[in-house]
Amino acid sequence: MSRYKGELSEDERAEYASQVKTLRQAKNLTQRQLADLANVSRATINTLESGSTTPQTGKLTQVLAVLGVDLGEPQFDEQTQLWLSMMGTMIEAIPEPRRLQYVNAAIRKLSDGLKSENAFILPGGSAK
Repeated sequence: MSRYKGELSEDERAEYASQVKTLRQAKNLTQRQLADLANVSRATINTLESGSTTPQTGKLTQVLAVLGVDLGEPQFDEQTQLWLSMMGTMIEAIPEPRRLQYVNAAIRKLSDGLKSENAFILPGGSAK
């Protein structure tokens, strides 16, 4: 995906939207809670998660911001840069018909690291 420069392509919006459910569940949020935090309707969250339509950039960025996804230019430490490079190489080596399945599985597994048995800190510092 290209970096966010004010507008996302239809493919980029669809790709980001396909991750909303996994990210929401990692934060232990219901669709209603996420909708309230993002100031969108629950139907918008449902539509994002179902993939029934390509979302508008504005609504999608509001939801992603609550989920901790910054579409600005990310800054990563050296170790993370190395991991991203290695993972990117592996992702590109997966045949296209199977790639999405394996990337989504990896994202779900990585999101397990965001979960805590005691609490999860929401954007703004409040505990859930």
